Order: sequence, then structure tokens, then C-alpha cells
Amino acid sequence: MTGRWSAWSLMVAILVGLGVAAPVRAQFFGRGGAVGGIVIDANGRFRQWTDADRAEMVRAFRRVVDGAEGELQRQVPVRRISLRGLEAACRDFVTAHPGETLPDELLYLGGLVGIDYVIADP
Repeated sequence: MTGRWSAWSLMVAILVGLGVAAPVRAQFFGRGGAVGGIVIDANGRFRQWTDADRAEMVRAFRRVVDGAEGELQRQVPVRRISLRGLEAACRDFVTAHPGETLPDELLYLGGLVGIDYVIADP
């Protein structure tokens, strides 16, 4: 009987935990990040990705890009980033400035807007 009660208690705890979990948005400026023409909202409902959604995504992206400073503004044909170097720079910044937000150059991967090639150099 104890084994059944424990399993039941665990299942109820999981369901309660899922019910009170806060929805989060992390990617694409918190705009839902539609993929394949659909959007899944914070309540788990599907809906079509509309032109209004697309326009809002473009506006949000432009707000971020227009606020770019320094190297992020300079257009270049190719940007190369090192994941090791990026990780080290993030670690160094967090160590030197605990609690502060990473600078834009790190947040936006030095202005990277697309990936054409990936080179693995062990």
C-alpha cells in the first residue's frame, strides 16, 4: 500500500508543479518565436503566425539593431567567432562585474546575423 501511495503522491506533486509553472519566453525578443508558420502561446495553444506577428518581430529586431554601438554597427562580409573565446569573454566579464548584464558585443555574438559555415577545429 505504501508503494502505491508514494507513486500517487508523486504524480499529484508533478501535476501541481506543472500547473503552477510560470510560462517563459526566451528567444526572439519574447515574441513567441514562430517556427513553421505557427505560434505556441504561453498557455500552450497553437495559432497561425500572422503578418501582424511578423511585423512586430521586425519592429522588435530593429529596436535592438538600431541601438547597437561600436563593432556591432560596422557591416562586414564575414564575421568569425570562436565559441571558446566567447565563453572565456563571458566568464571574464561575469567574474569582473557580478550581477551586471553582458555587453551587447557578447549578447549579440559580435553582430552575427547568420551562419553560413561552421568550422570544427579541435
